Formats: sequence, C-alpha cells, structure tokens
Amino acid sequence: MTKKKSFLIAMSGGSGSGKSTLAEALLGHLPKGQAVMFGEDAYYHPMSHYGAPKSETERKALIATINYDAPASKEVDHLVSDLRALKAGQGIDQPIYDYDRHDRSKKTRRIEPAPVLILEGIHALSMPKIRSLIDLS
Repeated sequence: MTKKKSFLIAMSGGSGSGKSTLAEALLGHLPKGQAVMFGEDAYYHPMSHYGAPKSETERKALIATINYDAPASKEVDHLVSDLRALKAGQGIDQPIYDYDRHDRSKKTRRIEPAPVLILEGIHALSMPKIRSLIDLS
C-alpha cells in the first residue's frame, strides 16, 4: 500500500502581514490530524553560520548586521529537504528558532506527515526550489 502524498498550501507576505494568523486560522478549520503548519522561520541559519563572536557585545553587533528578511538568512536546502520528506509521507525533526537568543535551539519539533501541509513564510512563494513543491498558494 502506498501512502498518499501530502497537499502543500503556501502563503507568503512581508513581516507582520498576517501569514501566521491566516495559517493558524486555516489549521483551526481543518479536522484535527488532517493538517500541520510548517513555518519557514524555523530554518534561519544558526548563529554559528555567521562566525564566533568573542563577547556579548560582538554577538549583538553581529546580529545587527543580519538581514532576516533576505533569502540568504535561511537554510533553503534544509527546508526543501524537509518539505519533500513530509510530502513523501515521512516525519521530520524541524529546527526551532529561538527569537530571544537570535539562534537555533538545540531542540527540534517532530512533525509527522498529514494530508495537508501549510507553509508560511516571507519567501515561500519567491524561491523556485520551494515554489516547485507547492500545490496551492
């Protein structure tokens, strides 16, 4: 028996435009267990990607230079790999981004596949690698 592939819905927009609110509302209208929300922000590069600051002052200065709205701030290949796995019926361990620390957490979020995947993020529709996986936007 083959598993049915997940249907990927994606929404995109600028920071603070309501993507997460809309995604959560959609999730709330679907039967429990039939959909899972998948946030692009989980794939921000860890701070180690940018270097190893020697002090808190250097760390804050480094954070100030990072454009979190730029596509280069994300691990796109990791995101695409996880989306492909979910669409193929495989569970993933999604990174967790800690906004207070401006760094990736050591913990992950286990996501099991569901019939509907809801992706939200500022680049969800602008990157060809992601866009090629989307069923509805």
